[in-house]
Amino acid sequence: MTPEFTTRGWPYNLTVIGGRDSSVGDGGLTLGGGISSFSARYGLAYDNVNNFQVVFADGSIHNVNLKTYPDLFQALKGGGNNFGIVTRFDLATYAQGDMWGGLVQYTENNLETFVDALSHFGDRQVEDPDCAAIVSLIYYQAYGINIVNLNLEGAKPVVNPALLKDFTDVPSPMKSTMRVTTLSNITDEMVKVPHHDIKNSPSLMLEFAELFKTQITAVKAVKAVKAVTAVKGVFPVISFQVISPATIAQFAKNGGNPFGITADDGTLILMSTSNRWSDAADDAAMYAMADNFIAAATATATAQGLLHPYIYMNYADASQDVFTGYGAANKAKLLATANKYHSSGVFRSLLSGGHKLK
Repeated sequence: MTPEFTTRGWPYNLTVIGGRDSSVGDGGLTLGGGISSFSARYGLAYDNVNNFQVVFADGSIHNVNLKTYPDLFQALKGGGNNFGIVTRFDLATYAQGDMWGGLVQYTENNLETFVDALSHFGDRQVEDPDCAAIVSLIYYQAYGINIVNLNLEGAKPVVNPALLKDFTDVPSPMKSTMRVTTLSNITDEMVKVPHHDIKNSPSLMLEFAELFKTQITAVKAVKAVKAVTAVKGVFPVISFQVISPATIAQFAKNGGNPFGITADDGTLILMSTSNRWSDAADDAAMYAMADNFIAAATATATAQGLLHPYIYMNYADASQDVFTGYGAANKAKLLATANKYHSSGVFRSLLSGGHKLK
């Protein structure tokens, strides 16, 4: 969430549904979906847009909402920059005071415990939609070890809410910053990615973690591509979070969205990877590692019948086909809407950046 709103809204105990990282811009986040710590309670960021101010291809400016342009209003919620230039978002605000959250780190041998905890958490999030959790496996090059990192939040200033006890009751963390604090403090901490969605399967998450460790072996010590020294400043992360029935239930409000996710899907696991490194000379090795992992993960999930077609735009790699993942009917509807409002396809052909609807 942008610091501007948290600074202005916090004295009034108000927030909007934005990013969990204060460096994230709300414009791109919202047009791609916008998962937040409050998604189980309020939905994604776009679920909480009351109006978009949009510049059309002919230069005219319009208020796009559920009453004025309902088809375009829905298309903008997950359609990226394919439909116009959005110059203003009118967002719903919500009361939000202090909250409980932070990060906790454990040794790698606890990974299975936390993957199981996340799976159960997704199925039960409806019991306390104020709670959120992310489980990550991180390789720390400086120490030569993998660490399990938990990002846990409760929207109320309640220490250790019951729904998170499967995570917090595990003894002997290496590090913990859990505390009652402000939302802006939490989003600042989060500052300090190609992906797929899968059905809720702890065993598959563990397989993905093993696949990821296999891939990073090539860059931890001796690079497979260049057979020289280790990739400098490498910081690979694989993360798992839920798109739970509590969150999915919010998708129908305010005009719906084109994602193609329904209650019948149950709890989905959003798997993402993030890689950082310091030397451009290592680009080829790192991109190859990422591509190899996604290919292996896709094949594994597909073979088990656990791959969901949805790809979250805001985490997707440029090579991934986001809109096909929405389903054929939803993609066709998006194309029809795009052609209706700018038949020349100016935003899809001339506006650079983003995932393009084809």
